[in-house]
Amino acid sequence: MLHFSLIGNLGADAEVKNFSSGDYVTFRVAHNFKEGDKERTQWVSCYLKGSGGKLLDYLKKGASVFVCGRGAARTFSSQITKQFEVGLDIQVDRLELVSTQRKITLEAIKSAMESGEVSWQDVSNMINELPI
Repeated sequence: MLHFSLIGNLGADAEVKNFSSGDYVTFRVAHNFKEGDKERTQWVSCYLKGSGGKLLDYLKKGASVFVCGRGAARTFSSQITKQFEVGLDIQVDRLELVSTQRKITLEAIKSAMESGEVSWQDVSNMINELPI
C-alpha cells in the first residue's frame, strides 16, 4: 500500500461528487517544490468519503491543507503538453487545515452591515483585534 502525506494549496473550491461507491468531497492540491533551479508544481487529486458538511466552507481555493491517505498513480494525456503524464490520487484518511485565505473585502463588510448580519461595533471589535 502506498501512503502519501502532502502539504499544499487548493487549486479550486472543493466539490461533492457522486460515484457508484457514494458521495466524495473532491479537491486538487498543488505542491510546489524546486527541481534544480526550476520551480515545479505537482498536482494531487484528493477524495474524501462523505458529503463534507461544513468542511466545504473552508476548503476554498488557496486554502493550505495537510492531507494523508492511500495513494495511487495514474497516467493521463495532458491537454497542455500533449504528452502522457503521471497523476497522483489520494484517498484521504486525514485532513488538516493549515490556513485559509478567506479575504474580506470592503464590499462584503458593507453588504453584511446593510443586511444586519453584523453591526459597526462588531466590525470595530474585529479591527481592534488584528495584529499590528
